[in-house]
Amino acid sequence: MIPIYVLFHQRDFFPARPVAVLEVAGAVRYTIPLNEERQIILNDWNPPVVLQVKPGKIRILKNDCPQHICLHTGYISESGQSIICVPKKILIYLKNGKHKDKAVTTVTG
Repeated sequence: MIPIYVLFHQRDFFPARPVAVLEVAGAVRYTIPLNEERQIILNDWNPPVVLQVKPGKIRILKNDCPQHICLHTGYISESGQSIICVPKKILIYLKNGKHKDKAVTTVTG
């Protein structure tokens, strides 16, 4: 009986990796799996914004925004964490691949 339980409930023992969701001005632009190391160049801006992905985490590596708060945030790796760049209206947050998380809602004035 135990092997059957493990077969049907193995996803409970091995949680899914989170994925990063990138929104620009409130619209989802990209869903980024965090399973391998790579850099992503976002050519929506000049100069482009560069993201760095490592297994299970993401950060903004290069951005020319004035105060560089998004750069100082560093890597995020837990569901519910976020990176925000107000001048470029970028919001990056993590969602657990297993559960439906609530999206981060940000209001700026």
